[in-house]
Amino acid sequence: MKYLWASVLGAGVMLGWTLPASSAAELGRWQPQEQSGASLSGAGATALQLAIYNPVQLFRESYDIYGLRLNLPYGKNVSVYGADIGVFGWAVNEAGALQLGVVNRCGSLAGARIGGLCNVVDKEMAGFQLAAFSMAGQSGNGFQLGLVNVSGENYSGIQIGGFNYGRGDVYGFQLGVANVATTMTGIQLGLLNFIWKSQFLTFAPVINGYF
Repeated sequence: MKYLWASVLGAGVMLGWTLPASSAAELGRWQPQEQSGASLSGAGATALQLAIYNPVQLFRESYDIYGLRLNLPYGKNVSVYGADIGVFGWAVNEAGALQLGVVNRCGSLAGARIGGLCNVVDKEMAGFQLAAFSMAGQSGNGFQLGLVNVSGENYSGIQIGGFNYGRGDVYGFQLGVANVATTMTGIQLGLLNFIWKSQFLTFAPVINGYF
């Protein structure tokens, strides 16, 4: 439902529509139905955000973004659904978006992130990460591509990079110069391959794995 709103509101901005508003409305703002964990203060949401350096931004950080956020250079909001573009973008709760930036950070990710230097997901990741350094803090499901890729307690998917590190259980495929997992259900291909709690081989060059 969140992504449907993002699409509708994004189209509204492009066509110059006026967003529905609360009784004390301002252009571009409205008060959505309350959602658990969706806002730090219940302040509302906006379809467009321009951030210079938080807190110097059009809408304060307690707002959700359903549409477009421009981080020039740094923006911070509760959640972002749509497109998040700039230097450093931070979605404290969730990013259901395409994030393009030098550094991207969010609580949870459902989308794609392309960062020049760093992508950080504090909690759950579902989607794609591309950066020099990418991290899924707790659990992940998707594809990480970069120089260094780090996953949390559980990761299902693909990691391709110079160094791939699964801090917990990895289900899938690791391809890199060095691959490390606590447990692995799948295959590692690389110069150095470690599965710390393997029932077969803890270390193997070229290829390692367990099914």
